[in-house]
Amino acid sequence: MPIYIDPIVPLDTVTTLINDGLLPLLGYLQKIEVFHEVGNIRSASSVEFAYPNWRSAVVPQVLYNREFVTTGYTVNYTTGTLAFTTALADGDEVRCSYGFQYFTDADLANFLEMALATINNQRPQTSFTFDDSIPDQWFTQLVELSYAHALETVIQDLITWKAALIWRDPKILMGAMQAVIARLWASWAREKRELKGRKYLVPQAVASGRWRAPRAVTGSNWQNFTVIRS
Repeated sequence: MPIYIDPIVPLDTVTTLINDGLLPLLGYLQKIEVFHEVGNIRSASSVEFAYPNWRSAVVPQVLYNREFVTTGYTVNYTTGTLAFTTALADGDEVRCSYGFQYFTDADLANFLEMALATINNQRPQTSFTFDDSIPDQWFTQLVELSYAHALETVIQDLITWKAALIWRDPKILMGAMQAVIARLWASWAREKRELKGRKYLVPQAVASGRWRAPRAVTGSNWQNFTVIRS
């Protein structure tokens, strides 16, 4: 599943990777719609729904006791709640249709951090960061590994009650996502052998002429070496 990201684009690297890499892959996960969900009345005026991160581009459709209403409440798009201006009575029912993003930008940035840690920890170890020090040839791997982390998160949610509202057959979806994740990790296993070659090996010491091959520096033999900083 190759991803191409133009390295010429000026980088806030994380933002570029999210907008040009992760979001196109996530697709529908960032544009999910829920229809006529029954809200959970948390107080006399507050109604909570299953998912936060509502999309402001989708106007919520509110039914109060099965009648559409457009006034008398405010919407908190971040928390996914409605605040009514008058108190709700016992037996009232509030339903809402809304659109939401499965992941916040903070979630996506966290997936990229996890992917970067995976890359750095694979031998030979590196210390890439997002402040333009990571070479652009690693962008594809960053996006694909982040996508794998995102799908793994969805699978964890599929095991819980969250699956009931938005997916008709969670088991089929889970199987499809697991297959994609397996392909992504297999692709990473192949590509890391090429990208993480000997060029990332950093010498820790140079042997003197007394040694035919470099050897590890220890507390007892350090005088036989010229030590250099990596």
